[in-house]
Amino acid sequence: MKLFNRKKESVSMKDQLIVFFSEIKYHYRILEENERRTIFHLGVGLNIGNSDAFVLIYHEFNLVEITVVSPNNIPENKRMEVAKFLDLADYNTYYGNLQMNHHDGTIRCKTYFHFGKENADLATVSFNFFGAFNMIERYLPGVLRITYGGKDADSAMVEINGEINPLNN
Repeated sequence: MKLFNRKKESVSMKDQLIVFFSEIKYHYRILEENERRTIFHLGVGLNIGNSDAFVLIYHEFNLVEITVVSPNNIPENKRMEVAKFLDLADYNTYYGNLQMNHHDGTIRCKTYFHFGKENADLATVSFNFFGAFNMIERYLPGVLRITYGGKDADSAMVEINGEINPLNN
């Protein structure tokens, strides 16, 4: 019976993420590592273009933040309408957070998960990691419809969701 009561040895979140990146065959580099946080950088090719991803471990909070940066910057004259679209998108999502920097027009998606002293669940890491990429890929076409196609936020959201707008008939 002692076999089942044996404690598993805990591995640091940094080491768990390194194993995760190795298993999914993603290359990374560590940009910063100190007692406050560890920052991983990954370059990832998506259907919409190449994106940068940053995985931050906040050690004192036992928190992992995953940020994916869109490959497109939004022109200044389109940022308010894109912000409205991102707000509509955020309202319809269950996890993650889409954000735009109004100063430079970069768009990013952030997901978070908390970890304890025990090893993190691989499904949680995977869900949050790939979820941030999926959010960018799902909603960036709507952003591009606004930026380059002259659509407004509501019309772009209707198109992204595959809804039929009777006014377009």
